[in-house]
Amino acid sequence: LVSRSKADLEDISRKVSARPRQEGVVFGEYLPNGIFLAYGMKSLAGEMLELAGGAGQFPAGGILSAESLLDADPEVLVLIHMLKDEKSVSAHLDEIRRHPILSKLRAVQNGRVHPLPLADVHCGGARIPGGVRKLAAFLHPEIFDAPQL
Repeated sequence: LVSRSKADLEDISRKVSARPRQEGVVFGEYLPNGIFLAYGMKSLAGEMLELAGGAGQFPAGGILSAESLLDADPEVLVLIHMLKDEKSVSAHLDEIRRHPILSKLRAVQNGRVHPLPLADVHCGGARIPGGVRKLAAFLHPEIFDAPQL
């Protein structure tokens, strides 16, 4: 398992190193009322984003209002969720698409809002390489297959 995980991460790293880094990524949790908890780059999630070929728009992380997020206007929004089924995930994404402020985000308008299960980024473990691969597919769809929900 460790050997396969290392090989998978090396494969992802090799592929994304030939591409420009995807800037303007906000990665974290969507909370009620348009609030977003952005993960910082000095975290497991931040390291995963870097391995996937991305750069967080808020390196220190933090809590962002919908207005702050609109001011930043990220190119990609990755939403960590703890939802149990695809229907719940879709409803969560629809809420963002209908939000009067968040609907104006470049990421929303360009279809670059991506859900990622918490289990794929929480604690170091066997699911981390799969989470990095999903992130890489969100950031570099031209070289990775779209992840399954």
